[in-house]
Amino acid sequence: MKITIPDFCLVVVIAAPGSGPSGFVRSQFGLSEVVSVEDGLLPGGVLPESIEQFLDTRLQRRCLTVVEARNALQRDERAMLIHIAKSHYAQTVAIVLAPEDDDQVVKQVQLLQRSLPQISKESFLDVHVLRSQEEIANACVERVPTRTDNRGEHGPFDIIGDVHGCVDELIGLMSKLGYTIEITGGGRDRRVVSRTPAGRRAIFVGDLVDRGPASPDVLRIVMHMVAQGQALAVPGNHDVKLLRWLNGRNVKPGHGIAQTISQLEVEQDELRDEVRDFIDGLVSHLWLENGRLTVAHAGIKEEMMGRVSGAVREFCLYGETSGETDEFGLPIRYHWAAEYRGETTIVYGHTPVPEADWLNNTLCVDTGCVFGGKLTALRWPERQIVSIPAARAYATPIRPFAHPPLRPGYSPEA
Repeated sequence: MKITIPDFCLVVVIAAPGSGPSGFVRSQFGLSEVVSVEDGLLPGGVLPESIEQFLDTRLQRRCLTVVEARNALQRDERAMLIHIAKSHYAQTVAIVLAPEDDDQVVKQVQLLQRSLPQISKESFLDVHVLRSQEEIANACVERVPTRTDNRGEHGPFDIIGDVHGCVDELIGLMSKLGYTIEITGGGRDRRVVSRTPAGRRAIFVGDLVDRGPASPDVLRIVMHMVAQGQALAVPGNHDVKLLRWLNGRNVKPGHGIAQTISQLEVEQDELRDEVRDFIDGLVSHLWLENGRLTVAHAGIKEEMMGRVSGAVREFCLYGETSGETDEFGLPIRYHWAAEYRGETTIVYGHTPVPEADWLNNTLCVDTGCVFGGKLTALRWPERQIVSIPAARAYATPIRPFAHPPLRPGYSPEA
């Protein structure tokens, strides 16, 4: 039996009392990766300090970590381990050893099996159950990179800011970058033909749709290029909002989605289905170039890179927010890039700025094309900024172009 797990996660091996997972754990994991919990946790669900420090140290360093539970964990104990993993933006996988053919611990196994429906409802990425001694002996744990870990992907890249349905500007900018994009036909016969400069790929930072005149054609171009291996993409908050509508959920009509909906409603069902699958398949951010480059729609913190969690996805889509709204009725955002001090270059969009300027090894490439600004790209690794002006303003900005304010209490001089 093959058990596939992310190469960075917290693995909780749960066994019936008396059955002992040690043989399985020793065969699948290195000694330095494993900590054992002999008799459950301390009263009140508190981990011994040495175990908690072990978990924190390894997870902070983005190392696969295994908890070997020699006695079946209770629900609150499992919840505590999941909480520790989440605090490090790590996923948690459960491997349950419940051998029905072990006569020595049959009652304990039966008790553990009764817990399986509850365990399957908890916040584990996956729950793998081994139900016989043969399955335990023949199991093989295979590690795969997290979907956000693209360190093996290398440029050169052309990283393109928020397009928002501005198809003419997108084609013009890509032409300036050396790409050729053509759209022909109509309806089911509408097709994209694209050619790229030798060795280069595009990366789209999200917010492909809303406010602009031709979101369906922008989506056609990006989906085609990604499918052909000519581009990579991450989702923006506007793209995710469109996904909710495509999935039949109610969405508020503001911020330009009404235009996108009206544009898609006259398209074929096949295109809407393709768009739904495409957006749904995008990962929160791309960690590239052996860790030297990260692309995320609204930005990312250093400790989130290459990790997968709801909190990471939320930050990548919306940036650092207070949970409140400003005088314009928009979410209050904070200028996370002002506090960044990492060595990895971060390229992002989301907040329109007048010019794409470097700050602390980060670059915002959203220069407000849909509002009459510019469509901007970063050539990597050249670090060259390339822009073209918008043909016109397709929408009116709700607030002025600018980076958000500093987080309250943060002082650059501190």
